[in-house]
Amino acid sequence: MSPYEHILIVDDNPDDRALIYREVRSEEPGALVSEARTYDELHLRLEDAHIDLVITDFQLNWTSGLDVLKMVKQYQPDCPVIMFTATGSEEIAVTAMKNGLQDYILKSSENLERLRASIRQTFIQSQQRKALEAAQIRYEELFHGIPIGLYQTTPDGKFMEVNQAMVNMLGYPDADSLMKVETKELYVHKDHYQMWKHRTTQLGEVRSLEVEMWRYDRSPIWVEINGKPVYKDGIFQYNEGSLQDITDRVNAVKDLQATANHAAQLAKRNAELYSQVQKHSKQLEKMIDDRTRELKREVQIRLKSEEDLRITQQSYKAVVDRVREAICKINKEGIITFINPAWEQITGFDISSSLGHDFSSFFSQDVISEIEVQLSEIYNSDKSSMQVLIPFVNKMKQNRWVELYFDLEHDVKGEVIGLFVMLFDVTDRKLANDEISKAYAKEKELNELRTQFVSMTSHEFRTPLASILTSSELLQHYGSTWTKEKNDNHHKRIQSSVQQIISLMDDILVIGKSDAGKLKCEKEADNVLDFISGIIEEIKLNGKGSHSIEFDFSDIPDICYFDKRLFRQIFNNLMTNALKYSKPGAPVFVELAFDNDELM
Repeated sequence: MSPYEHILIVDDNPDDRALIYREVRSEEPGALVSEARTYDELHLRLEDAHIDLVITDFQLNWTSGLDVLKMVKQYQPDCPVIMFTATGSEEIAVTAMKNGLQDYILKSSENLERLRASIRQTFIQSQQRKALEAAQIRYEELFHGIPIGLYQTTPDGKFMEVNQAMVNMLGYPDADSLMKVETKELYVHKDHYQMWKHRTTQLGEVRSLEVEMWRYDRSPIWVEINGKPVYKDGIFQYNEGSLQDITDRVNAVKDLQATANHAAQLAKRNAELYSQVQKHSKQLEKMIDDRTRELKREVQIRLKSEEDLRITQQSYKAVVDRVREAICKINKEGIITFINPAWEQITGFDISSSLGHDFSSFFSQDVISEIEVQLSEIYNSDKSSMQVLIPFVNKMKQNRWVELYFDLEHDVKGEVIGLFVMLFDVTDRKLANDEISKAYAKEKELNELRTQFVSMTSHEFRTPLASILTSSELLQHYGSTWTKEKNDNHHKRIQSSVQQIISLMDDILVIGKSDAGKLKCEKEADNVLDFISGIIEEIKLNGKGSHSIEFDFSDIPDICYFDKRLFRQIFNNLMTNALKYSKPGAPVFVELAFDNDELM
């Protein structure tokens, strides 16, 4: 099949038209070839049909080749025109070339081969132009459609190009406003800018550099920068890279560290999302002035163009394949039309079985309605992007948490044709935040208990200390005049208060060891009945005798294993509180029971 769909011959000489027709047919046998012998026929052809190539004479009985060239460019500006004439001149050729003529060939039998070569070369250049335009459109769609900030800067730090995601991230009204700002003015800290500059110029690559930048409203934002300098023929051309908003992640890490200082716990940092984006563009070589040498360079130009296209396609594929988040494209009906390899890692579903399915079908029924609401809202509102955090069950039936980022996809006319969707696995971050909340609540409860304990202990210390102070002052001033019995009563009062303080100190030490995890229970065999009886006798001797103590030790084995020190302290506290808070003269009952090899 011919690469030309329609070739138009403009000549008023039937012999010349036949000659050109024969040459066209020999070179492009499958093309549709039509003729224009008059102005009306030329006007009709250009107005009614798309023309891929026009071959015209210069001297026509109804106009000139220059007027034909102007008329073609008026109706179909991209249509190439070859002037094949025997009546032209060098001045006419120069004027025609300035007005967009593709080639100027003198009409002779020796130049028929050149005419065919020019037809072939014109097709090659037309195909190259169309391929380059398609690649540029695809590049622009990816550059401005991906929800990650992308940029290009000159070696001295001036923006050459930024995408819409970066404009939105930094809060600028439009790309022009952002490109007027020098990159170093965006950095909150000068050393952050110096770090970026050092890694770019000295190390040749910026990877996962976390810096703080100013937004348009002068609010700070934390971003992660990945990028590198681009060289051509060994000369530094420009910097290119990407920006990822990590403000939430940085704040989460700060909160985690602050909470860990109080709760003595550290949460592992979430795995960072990395993304690398490469852009590659090259200029096509200028058309060689001498048309006769085009035949020798035809293969080289074609191979060069194919290599440029292959590199550009690889660059696009590398952008999508290297990012660690799942990237999907879904049409307006919610059907998946594209997914990258990260989809399999996050969801467990392979690419081949996922393409062509409804995006929401991969989620549980209780979140499908929420996804549908988000899709409806982004299609029917002024928002161009949206995000949502939802639970997700992967193919291995594991419960995960994911963040979904939706961004509208437009065609070249600006019409919405679907959505770009990015899916992040944030399970570790979600679980860490939950643990932080629990730890904070527990720490708050412990602080309240400590405050109550200190208040109560302070009050308990005041009573025996006041008793000691009063008795010591009375003994100091009146002890020499009192009877021995009265002095002994005050000494016993001081001794009792000291024992009470010692008991309180023991309680505090036990609580302190318990909080520190150092309290040990050292059990040993002993007669528990004799041990408890001895404690009760001590309590009776130290008490005022206003309460009788009754106990029931039936069905208790003589020998038990217990920690004497802890048992004495606990039993003393129980008895002291019972005697302290019982009504005056009321008996205090002590009952021991043995249940499941444990003493109650």
